[in-house]
Amino acid sequence: MKRLIFYFLILLFAVWGGLKIAADPGYLLISYQKNTIEMPVWFACFGIVLGFIVFYFLLRLISNMFSLTARIRAWNRQRRVRRAWQRTHRGFIALAAGEFALAESDLLRAVKYTDTPILNYLAAARAAQGQNKIAQRDEYLSKINEKGRLPELAVGLTQAKLQLEQQQYEQALATLQQLQHIAPKHKPLLVLLKQTYYHLHDWASLEILFPQLEKYQIFNEEKLQKLQIKIYTGLLTTASKQKGDSIELVWQRTPKELRLNPEVLDLYLPYISKKDHDEAEKIIRHSLSHAESLLKEKPNDANLLLTLGELCVKSQLWGKARSYFDASLIVAPKAKTYFELAKLLEQLGETDKAMETYRRGLALSIQ
Repeated sequence: MKRLIFYFLILLFAVWGGLKIAADPGYLLISYQKNTIEMPVWFACFGIVLGFIVFYFLLRLISNMFSLTARIRAWNRQRRVRRAWQRTHRGFIALAAGEFALAESDLLRAVKYTDTPILNYLAAARAAQGQNKIAQRDEYLSKINEKGRLPELAVGLTQAKLQLEQQQYEQALATLQQLQHIAPKHKPLLVLLKQTYYHLHDWASLEILFPQLEKYQIFNEEKLQKLQIKIYTGLLTTASKQKGDSIELVWQRTPKELRLNPEVLDLYLPYISKKDHDEAEKIIRHSLSHAESLLKEKPNDANLLLTLGELCVKSQLWGKARSYFDASLIVAPKAKTYFELAKLLEQLGETDKAMETYRRGLALSIQ
């Protein structure tokens, strides 16, 4: 209805205008120097309106031409982004499949137009390492110029992992020590530091790191215990090769519960036996008494029973040692327990039983 009224008003205005022009057409005179142009007023008005319309559509045409160019550029950009995503996707699949050359090529071709260049460079670095192209690997990592805690951690941890895989332990340590200033409590960083120190046999640094591994619960209790034993056996072994009382200093800072461990005792007893044989026997008796007191609280602890058996062997308490080994095997059969019992049986002259026990231990160890 509104549209009909609008058209009616336009028609009314046109009729009114036509009547006015017919009654008094008027004229317009334009003079410039010696030239003059004379025309009816209505014709001049029509020309102005027509000129405005032509000018308007000309501007629209020019604007659309620029807009078309922009749309073409946007379409090309989207096409490149889509192809970059496809190449990135294909590159990650190739990397997972071990097709390192193909993965490297696709990931690098996509890196210019992808929204995640850091991921492409990280993956390309892994692909380069898979081809043993170490210099190329480091170059890709150096091209990642994103700033911030997480990007720096991602790049640094990836670099350290790749260096560890290549057994570049010193380089990995340098990388990880730089990252410690960024995130000293970062669990993956602490794990890699532990691995690096372990490969370098840097037991002193591992001893310093151990409280953090324990505090942040990086490993379960069993793994932490094994690591702690490895740390102090490593420290004692190193100290035993040095002059002076280095081994005594290590022993003094060895945790008391760890001094019960036969592996740790085996490294300290030769040293103390040379200095004071009575003191060595005293240490063994004390360790045995302490371990037996712990047994009251943990009667079914296979590791504690194994330790008691080993301590009894050192004290030449053959019968008690055998009983503890047997009890440990009942609770949880372990290859080490079978081997310790086999050595004892062999020492006692029970060769057949010793061979059978060795066989059981070997069968358990290869499972």
